[in-house]
Amino acid sequence: MIDQLTEILLRKLGADKTKIRIIDATGVPVVKFYRRWRTKSFNDQRLFGVGYCAAKKERYYGQKLTLIINQQGIPIAYHLTSARQHDVKGLKPAVKSLEGVWLIGDKGYAGNKIHQELKLEQRIKVIVAKRKNQKVRNTKWEKRKLKHRRLVEVVNEQLKDQFLLERLKAKSPQGLASRIRNIIFSYLIATYFNKKYHRNILSIKEILN
Repeated sequence: MIDQLTEILLRKLGADKTKIRIIDATGVPVVKFYRRWRTKSFNDQRLFGVGYCAAKKERYYGQKLTLIINQQGIPIAYHLTSARQHDVKGLKPAVKSLEGVWLIGDKGYAGNKIHQELKLEQRIKVIVAKRKNQKVRNTKWEKRKLKHRRLVEVVNEQLKDQFLLERLKAKSPQGLASRIRNIIFSYLIATYFNKKYHRNILSIKEILN
C-alpha cells in the first residue's frame, strides 16, 4: 500500500517533469560499532558491513542508503547496500526504474564502463566531477549542474536530523528496510504538504515541530 501511495504522491508532486536527477549515498548504522561482532540479526555480510563516514570521521557498521532526488529535492528512488561497498556499486540498482535522465553525482560514482552501460541500456547520462589527474575536464554546463549536488546532501541531513535515519533501532533486516521505506514515504508527504500550501518544499522541520 505504501508503494502505491508513494507512486501517487510522486505523480501529484510532478516529480518526473524535469530530467535532472541527483544521487548520493549516506550511512545507516544498525548497531553500535563496538557491538558489531555480537549482532546476530545483522550478521549477513552480503547486506551489512563496516563503512566510513567522512563527515564524522568515524567508522560504522550497517548499510548505505543510495538516494536519488530531483531538482526540487523530492526523493525519486533509493537502494540499500552493505556499508563496505563502494558508492558506485549501488548505482545500477538505484536507477533501475529510471530512463532518459541526467544523473549528477560526486566522484564516488566515477566509472566509465558503468556509465556507458547506463547510457546504452537506459539512456541515462551520468555526470560526475572529474579528478584533477584526468585529461578530460567537465564542461561549463556540467559544472553548473554539479552545483546541484549540495541539494541531496541537504535531504540526507534532514533524513538524519528530523527522521532519525541513523538511529532506527530496528531488530531485523526486514524491520530496517520497512522503517527506511516509511521514512522516505513520510518525507514525501511533508514535501507534498509544503507544495500544496505554497511553502518552501524542503521546510520539513517546521512541519514536524
